[in-house]
Order: sequence, then C-alpha cells, then structure tokens
Amino acid sequence: MLRARLWSAGAALPAGAVCCAWLACRQPTDSTLAVCPGDSVVVSVASTTDGPEISWTPRCAMGALQVIGTAVLWSPMADSNVILPPVRYGQWPAGTVAGASPPALREGEAYDIWVWRWYGGSVYFRAGGESFVPMPVWKGRP
Repeated sequence: MLRARLWSAGAALPAGAVCCAWLACRQPTDSTLAVCPGDSVVVSVASTTDGPEISWTPRCAMGALQVIGTAVLWSPMADSNVILPPVRYGQWPAGTVAGASPPALREGEAYDIWVWRWYGGSVYFRAGGESFVPMPVWKGRP
C-alpha cells in the first residue's frame, strides 16, 4: 500500500523535501508540459456526460489527486509526478495505484479537488485546489 504524508500549503517541509524540490519541478522532457512555478496551479472542473473532468494550469505533472466530500472519495497517487491533466473522475491515471471504484458524485452537492506535487519518498505538497458542484449535463437534443 502506498502511504503518503500530504503537506498543506503553508506547512513546514522537512529539510530533505526541500533539497529534492528542485528535482520534482525541473523542466519535463515533454515539450507540452510546463514547469510548475512555485508549485502552484489553478484547478478547474468541467461537468461532462462521462463525469467530472479535472484539469489544472499550467499543464504540469502531479503526484496525487484527491476528490473530497464528507471524506476522501477518490485519491489516485503515484510515487513520482506522473498524473497529467485532464483526469476523469473514477478513471485511474497511468502510473497511479488503482483502488476501488469511487462512489458516484451527487448533483448539487459540494466537493473539493486537491492536486499534490510529489517531492520524494512519501512527501507530497498541495499545489492547488478547487471546490465544485456537479451539475446535470444535457444528454440529448430538444
């Protein structure tokens, strides 16, 4: 089982995590990806017929993602920064530890999304988040 210590923005990082921060944030080899400046991203969620689609800008790799209601409902994690946007709720991104299928989200209820940068070992730092309310999606034509 993958265990992680998730650090919230503003929390003190262990000295070892700071030393390897430059490794986690250097320029990726894929030219379509950006460096996460200051490890800070803007998270967005779009309602689609296949469920919520989670994205963030700049488009950079993350190590973990969480969807939270009254508890953590879904949390794909990896031991490196391999999660790329967009991510569809319930579809485990490549390179993550797959678990049980998450519960269906209820239209009209509020949820939070958090994305996390991996810094090495079991240390993750929250890079961004967004609250959203799933909305009904038009599935037919008038």
